[in-house]
Amino acid sequence: MAAEIKKLVRERSVMSQAELDEAVRRHDMYLTGRLGGQRALFCYRDLSGLDLSGRKLNDTDFTGAFLQNARLQGANLSNAILFGCNLTGADLRDAVLTRADLRGAVLRGANLDGADLFNADLRDGRLGQRIKIGVIEEVAIGDSATSDLEGARMVNANLTEAKLSGS
Repeated sequence: MAAEIKKLVRERSVMSQAELDEAVRRHDMYLTGRLGGQRALFCYRDLSGLDLSGRKLNDTDFTGAFLQNARLQGANLSNAILFGCNLTGADLRDAVLTRADLRGAVLRGANLDGADLFNADLRDGRLGQRIKIGVIEEVAIGDSATSDLEGARMVNANLTEAKLSGS
């Protein structure tokens, strides 16, 4: 008999628009090499419904974050880590996602019209968390561990060299 796979629901701390704006300001300083800059890390944060339109978010880490219904239109997310993100209903029109890691991401109902997904990785992926030595349990992302593109719009999206196996 196969062991039952338990899915943990990991709490995600909610981020306000003001807190997000400050983190993005410091990330911009980091990208330009200015003193006081800091790489933006949004791992396991809840940014649902927030506005990131047109922001420079390249090299940002969003591992396991919730970005449901977030506005990311025209955002630069090249080389960003969006592993295991829940992007359900997100507005990613004209976003730059070149070489972005979207393994295991849920893009159900997201709008990716005109998005640049050149060499993006949209394969399956799972998040895990160590419970105790030798025991790792899956962290719930959405309804499944596969990259979910159901209902996603991708009109005129660039999928050149994108990795889509299993999604």
